[in-house]
Amino acid sequence: MSNVTISGNIGGAAGAGASVYATTLGGVARSMDTADANGNYTLSVPANAVYKVVGHLAGKVVRSMRLVTVAAANISNVNI
Repeated sequence: MSNVTISGNIGGAAGAGASVYATTLGGVARSMDTADANGNYTLSVPANAVYKVVGHLAGKVVRSMRLVTVAAANISNVNI
C-alpha cells in the first residue's frame, strides 16, 4: 500500500512545537509530526482511508480535530 501526505498548519507560530497526529477512526495511530516554527506539519499515511488529524501542545488539544478522507493523492491545507 502506498503512502500519501496530509499537510497544513496548526495555528501559525502559536502552534510551533505542537505534536500533530493522524489516527484512524478506530483510534490506531498512523503518523506523527512536530510542527515547525511557523506551525507547519506534514504527515505520511497509507492511502485510501479516513483519518482524524489533531494537534497537542503540552498535553492539551490546541486546535479542533479534522476528519480527512485520503484517496491516492497528497492533501494540503488541512489547517487545524
